[in-house]
Amino acid sequence: MSAGSTRKKPASNAAKQRHELSRLRDMRDREVDTSDIPEVLDWSKAQVGKFFRPIKQQITLRIDADIIAWFKARGEGYQTAVNEALREHLRRRAASVGQLVKTGERCPESGMWQPLDSNEDASPIALGSPMPSYRRKSVVWKLVQRA
Repeated sequence: MSAGSTRKKPASNAAKQRHELSRLRDMRDREVDTSDIPEVLDWSKAQVGKFFRPIKQQITLRIDADIIAWFKARGEGYQTAVNEALREHLRRRAASVGQLVKTGERCPESGMWQPLDSNEDASPIALGSPMPSYRRKSVVWKLVQRA
């Protein structure tokens, strides 16, 4: 190689990866070639939440002694059992499709809400937001789809 020749130095693997990731990030979904990936048609063996692990937060909580004694009497893992009982309580209390809420009340669940006596399209309303009026009138809203 002559002293005057200019030859590009090969890019490092990290630089190549950054470039490729940047290029992929800028692609639209329809530009991604998925022809070599088989389409999944049977989801019957799918496991919901298999890789989901909620973040735990250590707290101090005052709970009646008899409640703690009841959970501890069931053996090891009483804290997990308390957490599962609280989670089940939340599931039961969560707004269900069909729940009704009046204008001005706080929205109990993010989702699509529709005025009860209307065939209009549903509106997205977020958890905790005041339920709006509809056509300048107070109405009863019905949850038609959870977020």
